[in-house]
Amino acid sequence: MLGCGTVLAALALQSCEKDILTGQPSWLGNSIYERLEEGIEVNGEKQNFTVVLRLIDDLNLKEVLSKTGSRTLFVASDSAYNVWFKENNTSYEQLSTAQKKMLLNNSMINNAYLIELMSNVSDNPPQEGMCMRRATAADPLDSIAIMSPDEMPVDPFLRANLDSWAYLRNNGKDIRILKDYNSAPMIHFLPKFMSKNKFTAEDITVLSNGSSTSINDAWISGRKVISDEQTCKNGYIYVVDGVIESSPNMAEIIRTEPQMSQWSKLLNRFSKPIPTNSFGGLGTMTEDFKRLYNTNDTLYILKYFSKPSLYQSVSSKVGAYTVPAVLSFDPGENYYMYSNSMGYDLHYDAGAMIVPTDEALQEWWDGAGKGLQEEYGTWDSVPALTLSKLLNVNMLTSFLDAIPSKFNSIVDDSKVEIGITPSDVVKCYMGCNGVVYMVNKVFAPSEYRSVVYPALAHQSLMGVIYYAIDNYDFGPYLNSMDSRFSLVLPFNNSLSTSGEHMVFRYIDPCTYGSTMQTLWEFYYDEEEQTVAAERYNCILDERGYIDVRDKITASPSATLIKNRLEDLVNNLIVVGDIESGQQYYLTKGGSVLRIVGSGNNITLQGGLQIENDQQIRVETIYDMTANGNGKSYGISAEDNGSHETGKLPPLTASKSVYQVLQANSNRDSLFFKLLAEDNSTTTLLKSTIKYSSTTYKCANENYPNIGIFENYNYTVYVPSDTSVQRLIDNGYLPEWKTWDALSDMADNSTVAKAIQDSIATIIHNFVRYHIQDNSVLMGGTDVVNTKYETGKLNPKTKRFYSLTVNASANDLSVTDQEGNVRKVVKKYGLYNKACREYWIGGSGNNQTIYTSSNAVVHQIDGCLLYDAESQLVPWMSKLTDEQKELINNLPE
Repeated sequence: MLGCGTVLAALALQSCEKDILTGQPSWLGNSIYERLEEGIEVNGEKQNFTVVLRLIDDLNLKEVLSKTGSRTLFVASDSAYNVWFKENNTSYEQLSTAQKKMLLNNSMINNAYLIELMSNVSDNPPQEGMCMRRATAADPLDSIAIMSPDEMPVDPFLRANLDSWAYLRNNGKDIRILKDYNSAPMIHFLPKFMSKNKFTAEDITVLSNGSSTSINDAWISGRKVISDEQTCKNGYIYVVDGVIESSPNMAEIIRTEPQMSQWSKLLNRFSKPIPTNSFGGLGTMTEDFKRLYNTNDTLYILKYFSKPSLYQSVSSKVGAYTVPAVLSFDPGENYYMYSNSMGYDLHYDAGAMIVPTDEALQEWWDGAGKGLQEEYGTWDSVPALTLSKLLNVNMLTSFLDAIPSKFNSIVDDSKVEIGITPSDVVKCYMGCNGVVYMVNKVFAPSEYRSVVYPALAHQSLMGVIYYAIDNYDFGPYLNSMDSRFSLVLPFNNSLSTSGEHMVFRYIDPCTYGSTMQTLWEFYYDEEEQTVAAERYNCILDERGYIDVRDKITASPSATLIKNRLEDLVNNLIVVGDIESGQQYYLTKGGSVLRIVGSGNNITLQGGLQIENDQQIRVETIYDMTANGNGKSYGISAEDNGSHETGKLPPLTASKSVYQVLQANSNRDSLFFKLLAEDNSTTTLLKSTIKYSSTTYKCANENYPNIGIFENYNYTVYVPSDTSVQRLIDNGYLPEWKTWDALSDMADNSTVAKAIQDSIATIIHNFVRYHIQDNSVLMGGTDVVNTKYETGKLNPKTKRFYSLTVNASANDLSVTDQEGNVRKVVKKYGLYNKACREYWIGGSGNNQTIYTSSNAVVHQIDGCLLYDAESQLVPWMSKLTDEQKELINNLPE
């Protein structure tokens, strides 16, 4: 022990002596510059760095890197540079000053980092393993490029007033342009980061193009670290296995890779040049550019029309006009990071893009994408909105959610797995703002083969309805390939009343119950790329003709337009095939859609058209069933100035259940009275409802809604007067007139109040059992011995009593709990009566549809019973003697 201690003491003395003499610890090496001069041993072989030293000398950084400071430098050896020069057919002498700056500064960080700490995000305490990007010493002005007019996109949005490149292109001069206003950050995959984010060996194999199979390797801007840290007095040096170039962003990677040139052209249609002097906060950059280049030329930044990200929001306008589509993010934004509420910045994540090779894209264009080719002829003719669907489904906002081991979680526009596998990846490129997966196939959006596609492909004809589908979140639903759809697509092809727009018309359901209705005329605003509307007072007569009156001067807000169009679209969608031979179908919104005819001679009726005996002719059938999910039915709005409901989209019924029963009260008077003459506090009819602190009203206060309806569809069975009267005559069913006779004394008599409660309960239970969940129609979907719940709760089981229904094209029967079979009475036409009940918010011209219910009414030949033991006994037999006496003494 004594000997060992003597040795340690001697070493300590020597170390302290050196510290005193040199002013620095003995374990600290020379400066970065000196260490590079000495050479570094890598895997037992000394590597030299004369190229890196020349870069340092030529850029006047020798003094900086020879003195104390704080730098981390990732360097390639001379042998690596020799390979790089050969691959790029160049030499050191041919490098420009800008290229030298990029080579050196993109591989240098202005802080000293041990590599095991580089994956930490600064915090208290540090967030370990969370960092994948950080800024380098590069300056954006180091990467100014020259762009010639023939490199600029031509008419990218197929409209002259949206060509943001026109002036520069027509000017005929080259421009100086930055790929972004921020320098390119370094992207690094380090062991702690990969472990924290659950990278697998396969992930790093794909990401490194087979250069590594271990997550224990460290990767810097696509290059592998092959040495330990070299500790210097002014920072650290790490040797990498190749030259770190300019850390291009994803747009630049795609632009410069010959095999992705066609995709780059498609992306560039969404590009725009922005002068730095008109871009907020870049005044200093503009002045530095002019000083460094001794010029008064304008410096531009290459941006892309895209959705806002964490760091930028680029205007979607060209002059006064809004572009028709934007990308999911800007692939040229060096600091790209998705907006989030977690406080994450560029250090935490990046983006990713799936890009097919030119060969794969051409193969798709001639094969699965043939429909697009036949529609437009060339890629340059594909409208931007249509094209954006293809590009955006391959733009992944989070790289960490798109590493190869998570490929099965990448979804398309219908929210189903896109289908990419690691074997599809030809090559992977690490960019400063994300990773580009170059693949050997095209992953197309489901929308290209869904029932939505005809509207997307024919914007001038169906711009309004497509906007509603695309902007109100119907796309993922209608693009699903797991269902079959029939979608009605109204054309906006009728000249507006003002003569200024091409529109389709719509009667506002909020005004169905008013003496004066409101006619909406929806049109697509090309300048703002949105839907707008004009409104007119009108009178809708019973034949379905519309008498247009004065214009409502107040323009509807975007919120009101969305409220009406969302409701409309819900009632234009049918899940299934409307050419299956039925006559009636239920829409997604629960309303009734009637189909007459077949083949090329089909007409449609919504509830309103059924009421008016008007039919809507289908102009065009778009069959998307072969590789898609159904058919779309185009309907024309052209009416030559003669407005009628047959030229409107299928609209939902205007009448409530109350109105239908009242109109047929000569056949259903007793059931109608049981519903309508209810003055109890628990009445089934309501004119208003209250949610939270807001009160909503029915469409017409004279025609109340059924209060037990929710946002669903129902069937109401109306027993014949004869059968109801039989129950009354036998004393099984009370009448409201008895309840009314007790009203004067109920406030002061508990006996009278108890009788009233008993009467209300019996009548309510009777009526509730005649109301069934789900609308069933004769001539609709065949129903065989199907049980449906009613509105009557079984107090013993706490479940609702059911009815058993059988329905076919020409018959409908209902079996109650007691086995009684009741059939629909067709003689008087009180069957298949479509109803809709609305709850309306707001007032005047600002009313909104809060919620609604749909119902179908059928008259049946007898009453429905849920419990004969309790129902087929005199109701008064359950009263006390005192209660009976009170009733017997009531005046006649």
